[in-house]
This record gives sequence, C-alpha cells and structure tokens, in this order.
Amino acid sequence: MVHHDLWDYDPPAAPNLVDIIVDGEQIPAVAQVTKHGFVFVFNRITGEPVWPIEELPVPPTDVPGDRASPTQPYPTKPPPFERQSLTENDLIDFTPELRAAAIEMLDQHRYGPMFTPPSLPTENSFGTIHVPGYTGGANGMALAWILKLE
Repeated sequence: MVHHDLWDYDPPAAPNLVDIIVDGEQIPAVAQVTKHGFVFVFNRITGEPVWPIEELPVPPTDVPGDRASPTQPYPTKPPPFERQSLTENDLIDFTPELRAAAIEMLDQHRYGPMFTPPSLPTENSFGTIHVPGYTGGANGMALAWILKLE
C-alpha cells in the first residue's frame, strides 16, 4: 500500500471483511483504509485486487543517505476520501492581504502532491508540509463509503 514509508502511511486500522457487488457479481472482499485516503480492495479468496492498482511515479527525495521509491501504488477505485495534495489554490482568499500572507507562509515550505518526500529544513525552508498529514485520512466513514459502490 506504500513503498518505503517516509510519511507514516502505515495502515491505521484492521482491514474490513465485506461482500460487495461489482458489475452484478458478488465478491467476498477485504477492504483496507489508509492514512493517505485510499481504500485498497482485494478479493479475499484469491488475493487479487478488485480494481487495478497502478504504480505511478512520485518525486524523489533530496535527504542525504535516503532513497525514496520511484513509484507508489494508487488504487483506481474507489476514489480517495481525503485531500491528497496541496497547492496555492487550496489557500484562503478572504482578502488579498490574507491570501498574500498565506502564500508567503506556504512558500517557506516544500509542498505538492501526495508522496512529496520529507525534506530537511534549510535557511529558506522549514521543511515539507505533508498532505494528507501525519494523522491520516482514515476514519469510520471509509467502510460505509466503499459499501455504496454496489
């Protein structure tokens, strides 16, 4: 569910055993929610993913002595239930002054898509802001959410 976990995205809860219907077929499944807002769903008899899992490229790390995986697994369904990136478009815009202050604060950090690697603080940066954060995205709603996919 994550390669070389630099972000504390280990599973936050035990997997759920569920029976789902996909294209009219009932599938005995196991659903695992993650801290990064995904639900990985596998056929609990065969172990095969119910929906494809893609390996997509992610940014490299610049921390000396560490190597981030060049790819991470992304399930194609169900869609994420958590915000998975941070851009300037996510910042407040209540007033031009508040917007400018928010951009100035954000620019003091590394930020970007999910799996943006941690970075060391420098003279110009406080380090990386992770989205989703260390507290993760999984909660009790995830199981109810996947059951609606029939």
